[in-house]
Amino acid sequence: MSNLSDALSTLSDRGLRRLLGARTFLRGLDYEKRKVVENVVLEESEANCIVRGSEAQAYDVNIRMGGEGITSHCTCPAFEKTGQHCKHIAALLIHVRNKARAKGGPRPPAQPVPPPAPPQAQAPAGNGRLEQSKASRRRERRRRGGLPTPPTAMGIRNVPNPANGARSTGIGAWLPPEDAQRELSLEFRLHVRSGGLTVTVLDTEARVPLLPSVALAFCSIDPTDDWAALRLLKRYESGNPRHPAVDVRGEDAAELLPLLRGRRVLLEPALMQVRFSDDILRPKFELEMAGSDTVVAKASFVRGEDGRSFSLTSGGWFEGWPGYHIDTNEGIVRAIDKRVSPSALRRLLNSPSIAEPVSELITLITSDLPRVALDSGADLPDLSQVADVVDIAPEFIFRAGGGLTEAEASLRARYGELEIEVRADGISPPVIFLPPEEGRRKLKCIRTDIEAQQEAVQLLLAQGLSPSDSGEHFTAEGEDAIHFWSEGVRSLPKSWKLYIPSELAGAKVQRAPISMKARVSSGVDWLNVKITWDAAGIDVDRAEIERCLREGKKYVRLSDNSYAALDRERIQALIDREVELLSASGKQGKLPLSQAGRVQELLQHADGATVSAATKSLFEKLANLDEIKKVKKPRGLKATLRPYQEQGLSWLRFLNEIGSGGVLADDMGLGKTIQTIALLLSLNGNKEEPLRALIVAPTSVVTNWYREIERFAPSLKVALWHGAARKEQKDDLHAANVIITSYALLRRDIELLTALKLDYAILDEAQAIKNPLSATAQAAKTLAARHRLALTGTPIENRLSEIWSIFDFVSPGLLGPLQKFEERYARPIDQGDSKQAARLRAVIHPFILRRTKLEVAKDLPEKLEFDKIVDMTPEQRAIYLQVLREVRATVLGEVERVGVAKSQLHILAGLTKLRQAACDARLLGLPKELKHDDSGKLAALRELVDEVETGGHKVLIFSQFVSMLKLIASALDEDKIKYEYLDGSTTDRAERIDRFQSDPTIPVFLISLKAGGSGLNLTAADTVIHFDPWWNPAVEDQATDRAHRIGQKKVVSVYRLVAAGTIEEKILQLKQKKKDLVASVLSEDAGGEKRLTRADLEDLFGIDN
Repeated sequence: MSNLSDALSTLSDRGLRRLLGARTFLRGLDYEKRKVVENVVLEESEANCIVRGSEAQAYDVNIRMGGEGITSHCTCPAFEKTGQHCKHIAALLIHVRNKARAKGGPRPPAQPVPPPAPPQAQAPAGNGRLEQSKASRRRERRRRGGLPTPPTAMGIRNVPNPANGARSTGIGAWLPPEDAQRELSLEFRLHVRSGGLTVTVLDTEARVPLLPSVALAFCSIDPTDDWAALRLLKRYESGNPRHPAVDVRGEDAAELLPLLRGRRVLLEPALMQVRFSDDILRPKFELEMAGSDTVVAKASFVRGEDGRSFSLTSGGWFEGWPGYHIDTNEGIVRAIDKRVSPSALRRLLNSPSIAEPVSELITLITSDLPRVALDSGADLPDLSQVADVVDIAPEFIFRAGGGLTEAEASLRARYGELEIEVRADGISPPVIFLPPEEGRRKLKCIRTDIEAQQEAVQLLLAQGLSPSDSGEHFTAEGEDAIHFWSEGVRSLPKSWKLYIPSELAGAKVQRAPISMKARVSSGVDWLNVKITWDAAGIDVDRAEIERCLREGKKYVRLSDNSYAALDRERIQALIDREVELLSASGKQGKLPLSQAGRVQELLQHADGATVSAATKSLFEKLANLDEIKKVKKPRGLKATLRPYQEQGLSWLRFLNEIGSGGVLADDMGLGKTIQTIALLLSLNGNKEEPLRALIVAPTSVVTNWYREIERFAPSLKVALWHGAARKEQKDDLHAANVIITSYALLRRDIELLTALKLDYAILDEAQAIKNPLSATAQAAKTLAARHRLALTGTPIENRLSEIWSIFDFVSPGLLGPLQKFEERYARPIDQGDSKQAARLRAVIHPFILRRTKLEVAKDLPEKLEFDKIVDMTPEQRAIYLQVLREVRATVLGEVERVGVAKSQLHILAGLTKLRQAACDARLLGLPKELKHDDSGKLAALRELVDEVETGGHKVLIFSQFVSMLKLIASALDEDKIKYEYLDGSTTDRAERIDRFQSDPTIPVFLISLKAGGSGLNLTAADTVIHFDPWWNPAVEDQATDRAHRIGQKKVVSVYRLVAAGTIEEKILQLKQKKKDLVASVLSEDAGGEKRLTRADLEDLFGIDN
């Protein structure tokens, strides 16, 4: 048998079909069956014959097996046209194979099967595996009457088990199985298919295919270099001896191929011997135009040696690391560059070519393709494939702007008619594409000079500029920007086109910063302030400063075009002060003297000031009471002023002279009332026309003001605008020097009161207008008065807006609008801004006078005593009068019946009932529903307690009536004021006393006179209030001494609340006349030695008209 017939005998019908193609194989099989193959001459490696075609024409056929593989030739027209195997050649191949099989099967080949020839004999690959037709296998089974012999056992009767020895015992257990010690001669046949390989392992001696596991069994006993490949193939075999071929795919195929290097490997169906090359394939991208609006990018791989290209659609490609390619035309295996990852190769295989619109070409070649190329180690495509490339030298255009400390710049490069942005981070497009010229398919491509652009960027960076956050532009801040404008601009190449603001190029910076200077002068009732701005003597316009502040600039341009540093926070604060003054100035720029504090505060921050002598004197007086000319006590004042009160009068007169309002905010008990009366009396004597003043006070103290003026300034004509019958007293208002009314009537009768032409409008307890939006505050601010004065011991209780509201009354506009005040002062101070707090103090300080008891202690006695006359409410007065009539009838009737001496019990009972009615009608146990506001004394007490708490004092409140203490406690609860309580039923006296003495949050101690009038030490309190005065001085003094005793370091203020027009006020008057007599009558321990006369009783129980 020849080598040719031996090789062909191993090919099955499937193998021939793959070699020839299905159509050619079937037509050749038909010719061979019809016996049209004649004159066959078979030699060692060649066969010739004549085949008669369908038209009975004979064609000469030749097949040859040599170094090129199997080559063929036929004289038929089809072969001459295509050069491919025809049906006649197929008939001869089938004939030779069948004849060789009929003579007894194949014999071991004498030499390796040569590789296939190039194209003329090339056909699709096949596996060449030895197999029988299904019909022949069935015939064989019927003939033998049993199962077919497994192909793996054909020629190999004993397949060894590597785990077994020659024998089960003795030394044989260590010896290999008998008859298994032979080395197999193996051949690996590969068939390339899409995405994988079909691998057949062939025993070359027996000429039979084996399962890899069978071959591996022999290799395990007698290992060869086939072992690694067989191990991998075993993982994927079917395990069925009838199907020994193994399919491996993708990365598994890439793992197998290097294990086959140096093995005998044939490529089916051409039976070419596979060779392994050391060449590494690298990816390559090419571009081409498809029409005028589409660009196609194609991927392929190239051999580094000569640049030969390998298409992704031919041969076998297997992803791995590295991946591999099998050239099925030449039977050569080549590795792929390791930079091509398995997933990258898979993506390229899935889409060997892509199409993009021309509009995306720049992105494609500058961004997308470079990313792919970087990922796979490929070179970028040649642009000449799609465009005509030209090189043009760039012309640079530089633009800069911003401010002295914030430079912003951009750089552009012009190529012919086109400009591109040169990014500060050095990333710019490498090419510019233009549409194709008329009549041409290729685009026009201008290649940018990246090197020149990067040199330009480096030059700018060296001048202090930096890339912006986006990398597109250049920026510089602070000193870098100043250096760029002053030095860097000069260093830029003259060939560049520069667009730079003239005022910034070569800028000069002054060493001195911006400063403010002020010139202040004054007149009788005005101030004038002129402010200038400069740096190193060079002027600067305020509008320019404001613009720089608004835009956040750190330097400002001066009048000579140089620059100076701008302390933004400081200069803004100074401009704010200047604006405040301008807003308060009149048409001629003159400021009222009420703005003196603001002017002084501005001068403290100015860099230089020129102040006239008269203005300096004014400022000194405002800053220091001792500098104010002392005013003599008015002649008609029936009181002696203490030294601090004399200073207060001088201050009030000074404010009057400069036409300003003020706030007298002395601590409670220091005599704000007497100082105000002294002011009014001194003004009334110095005026050509009679003084007219309006005093507005809480309802509970309106009568007290009336009595105090009558007592201390009887020369002043006083009108009381108060009560239901006030309309009848309207004519008295025009003749009065002083009109007294309440806040409630201020709101109710505002039209009448605003019609009065007043010299003074005075608010007592001015915290009543602390809410600027209240009707009371708005009514007070509409009063027509030349001067305004506010009296309050607590100018600020909770919020800074309270002091604003009071100053908006006494000096409108001084603190600006409320919203601005909140922004400028209230909110910053609430957040702890000490600078703004100091600024506010400086503005209001000249117009508010506050002395505490501690500050004027040297002018005070140890104990101050005040009788506070309080009006009852209308409801309370009506009840009191009703009770008075009943008591009068009872007491005087008893006196008439038995005489004064025997009527003492009735007298005391009547007095007690009237005192209860004067305190609070609820003490009488009437069925009528009454509230806290229905008691005039309780309302006055609440105002006093509020002032005590706000001023940081502590107070003891005494009452003879426990039920009254309960009502006071209820009112304090309503006001959310903490207190301690003590009466006869209290068991934990010591604990309550300790809490009051030590806890600063408890300002009030309510004490029953009998339970706590003696034996207590309560020196934490500096204020005592007798709610219902005990008319025995000894008992009253004993109660007061709970606070005024050894250990007390403060001046103690004692208040007696006396209901006006009641038995309390009459006893007070009688007490002053007949002190000893009243004490004996009203004292439980007097023994009745002295008696009141009937006339005294008539007066005590008399009903006033």
